[in-house]
Amino acid sequence: EVVDPSSVHTWRRCPDHRWPTYIAPDSARGRVVRQLVDAHGFDCHLCGCKPGVFLDHDHLTNEARGMLCIKCNGKIEICTHLRGCAIAEYLNHPPAQGMGLRYPKYKKSASDLRKEALIGMSMFALPQDVRDWQWHPG
Repeated sequence: EVVDPSSVHTWRRCPDHRWPTYIAPDSARGRVVRQLVDAHGFDCHLCGCKPGVFLDHDHLTNEARGMLCIKCNGKIEICTHLRGCAIAEYLNHPPAQGMGLRYPKYKKSASDLRKEALIGMSMFALPQDVRDWQWHPG
């Protein structure tokens, strides 16, 4: 029997409680997800091995980057490479780059606030060319 995921309480969806949050297709996040899936497919936009179920975004700029599987979503923020690995390439050239997609209704986390305090300003206060800067080895 087919059941609408939004009608099933989250604690009943998956025994290990790792079921992704349900995103209604007509919500603001659902529209961003739909555009990413239409442009780049259902599989994880980093590894391509599993379904991309998490909407990945840059926590400083609020820009959507792509759809990630649970494994890639857990390791995306710990990559220390500037280039030469799949994660660094994904971060330098995310699938959503140039699509103008933003993570809707974003609330800054304590980690985001600490990063802004460290640099002394909000990323949104910086000029667009500075926010878009990427390191390129010479």
